Amino acid sequence: MAKRLREQKYMYQNEFSTALADRLDISKAESDEITGVFLDTLKTAWGQGRTVCFPNFGVFELRIITEKLGRNPKNMKEYMIPESYKPAFRPTKGLREEISQSIQGGAVDIQPQIAE
Repeated sequence: MAKRLREQKYMYQNEFSTALADRLDISKAESDEITGVFLDTLKTAWGQGRTVCFPNFGVFELRIITEKLGRNPKNMKEYMIPESYKPAFRPTKGLREEISQSIQGGAVDIQPQIAE
């Protein structure tokens, strides 16, 4: 099992939108809209059974959880658990290495290259 960071730190959508607004020098309302549109587009693609790929970043995909036999621990009755889909993110090797280096070597500000 993978090790977890000792102190779990979350960046919520509001904080992400604020950071995006600061980085792009746009209003908070515009960054909220961009974030919302990105998430809606991702959900729509998943709803169509599609995978969303970002080169040098990673892949947002759906994983199929196959039908399996389950058991109720209270009464030991068996039942079938239907097939389901699980959203997942698979980072590229380069992103994994960058994250490992930044965590091990202290916080490093990773600046994306934005074409102007």
